[in-house]
Order: sequence, then structure tokens, then C-alpha cells
Amino acid sequence: MDVEVKKNKVIYTCLTGNYDNLLDPIVVSSDFDYICFSNDIDQENVGVWKINRIPSSIVDPNVLSRYIKILPHLCLQKYDYSLYIDSNIRIMDKAFYTDINNLIMSDVKVAQVPHIQSDCIYNEIIRCYCSEKISLKEAYHHYFKLARMGYPHHFGLCENNIILRKHNEVLVRQIDERWWNEYLSSPKRDQLTLMVVYWQTNFKPEFIFGNNRNVRNTSSLSLLSHLRQKKDIKSFASLYKFVGSCKFKLRYYLMFIVARYIDIISNIKF
Repeated sequence: MDVEVKKNKVIYTCLTGNYDNLLDPIVVSSDFDYICFSNDIDQENVGVWKINRIPSSIVDPNVLSRYIKILPHLCLQKYDYSLYIDSNIRIMDKAFYTDINNLIMSDVKVAQVPHIQSDCIYNEIIRCYCSEKISLKEAYHHYFKLARMGYPHHFGLCENNIILRKHNEVLVRQIDERWWNEYLSSPKRDQLTLMVVYWQTNFKPEFIFGNNRNVRNTSSLSLLSHLRQKKDIKSFASLYKFVGSCKFKLRYYLMFIVARYIDIISNIKF
């Protein structure tokens, strides 16, 4: 795909399936181009964002958005650095660009933020099942797959809602391509696969803001609820919360038993 390039750095996002509204940054930097990949927006530009079609025939909007997130070297070849951000994240101040430019000047390959709730994919599998984001079958098979390959507990976990990459580097391309293949063969939650690739390739990403800072606790970014989440919460209110809490606990106890069984038969050492 031929993308018009003004600079060698780009901030990009993706909108599919009318999942979010497109947010302009509060502060814009002339150091970066801004691109939103979407097949749902007819305009050429929306605010600061240049709208590009997604160069793929994938039908599922969730998988389509991950294609853009995971494989920037296929659609942003002419840029040296890309910064992916989820479409519900808004850039709030100049300090953010200073942090990103400092990382770029240090020749960083990949930089992310740590997960706010966990440092372990196994725990994240349980959480995803309890939150009804994946099925019991998907949770069991993925947990068992990781256990059988010897993937360690508490190896670390990043949130994938913001990723800085020198995406044309050979190693980064290899990591992203392996991530894509892992994603396609696993439950469709990208946080359940990237750390596995890091472990397999003995790679450690840098942190954008430091060890304990992420999108939720930095003043440089604002995280908004997804459009669908807002509608759901407003519609069901307290009843939704009560029923959801009961279902979460039941699913947690079930998955906890399944996880312990897999740990035993796989002879994993904590």
C-alpha cells in the first residue's frame, strides 16, 4: 500500500466495526504524521488524522484491526518508526512526545507499557475467561499449550494498547510476524500471545514511561471507555454489575480448578 510520507515517524490507530469515535490529540506534534486505518470512514481526513483503507481482505473486524496493530511493516513501510495507539486513547500533552522522541533517539526497537493487573499470561487467560472474552475451550487449550511448551509463570505482561516500534528492523519484523501467526492460532486476544513470542526470541521491550506507569496512570494520556462499553453500562447499570459479578466468580472457580489440573499434569514449577 502506498502511503504518502511527510516524516519518518507516524502515530497510527485503527477503527473497525464502529467500535469507537476517532479522537484528535489535545496536543499535536509536527514531528509525526497521524494515520487512522479504517474501512468505515468515507472522508480523506478527520481532524488531524489521515484516513487510509486497510489493505486486507479479512472480514472479521476484530481480526482486521489486529492485522493493522500487529504488522505495521506491511502498511507503513516508508516510515522508520511507528507508534500504535488504541482508538480510545487521547494524547494530552507535549511531555508524551518528549518521552517518545527520547526513546527513538536511543534507537529503541520496541517500547510498551506494563499491564496494570498482572505480570502473567496464565492469570490473563483466567481473567479473559472470567470476563467472557474467551470460551472455556479456548482458555483450556491455550493454557495447556503454553504449559506444554514450558512457558514460565510470571514472565511479564504488557498492555498492547500503545506500542512504539522500529518496525522495519529485521528482528522487529520477525517478532511481529510470529506474533501474528500466534494470534491466528490462539484465542483472539492479542495480549495472550505477544509475551510468548518475546520469550521464544529472548527479547525484552523497553517501557515507555517506566516500570510502573501505563496509559491509566500517566497525565500524558487519557483512556476513554470504548463506545460499546458505554452503551452496555448505561443500559444495564446495577443489575448488570450484580449478575456479572456472580458469573465472574463462578467462572473463576471453574477456571482455577482447570488451571491447577493443567499445572499438575504439565509438571510446571512456580
